[in-house]
Amino acid sequence: MRKLSVLFFGAVVSCLAAIGGVKDIETTEVAAAPQEQIVYVGGMSAGFTLKTGGAQIIGTCEVITEKGACAPALDAGLRAGDVIYKVEGISIEGITQLNEIVNNSNGKALSIEFERGEERQTKQIQAVKDKISGRYKIGILIRDSVSGIGTVTYIDKESGRFGSLGHSVTGENKKE
Repeated sequence: MRKLSVLFFGAVVSCLAAIGGVKDIETTEVAAAPQEQIVYVGGMSAGFTLKTGGAQIIGTCEVITEKGACAPALDAGLRAGDVIYKVEGISIEGITQLNEIVNNSNGKALSIEFERGEERQTKQIQAVKDKISGRYKIGILIRDSVSGIGTVTYIDKESGRFGSLGHSVTGENKKE
């Protein structure tokens, strides 16, 4: 039974990690002595939203300016998968906050702190003024959460933690 529960836990962690947004999962070795743990068996449907812990870059793009097209984030070396967690020393909680800071820069270079995998990096990026909207931009497509649907498989009675198998929600165009 112990092997089955460890295998089951591994499958749940793998599925959650596959949908993105799962960070810093701690694993512990299974103790030799049996430990009693009470869980509720699931089976009910669930919808969920996981925060990325900043603003996750899902792509880079060009910004059309009065002088032509440019891609500040791409030129600085940012890429899809990077998670921006600070701009100008300010912790980023989501998309709206990041957009406000970039727009209020009035075109000055911004210090962007981000994570790429386990590595933290800092880059300087020059915001440019978008010809159509008049707002300052750095040429990134971002998200601050991922939503999904699935089935709750168990709930730990003591901690309230749960496991769920599922997948992210995608639109008709097959993109998140």
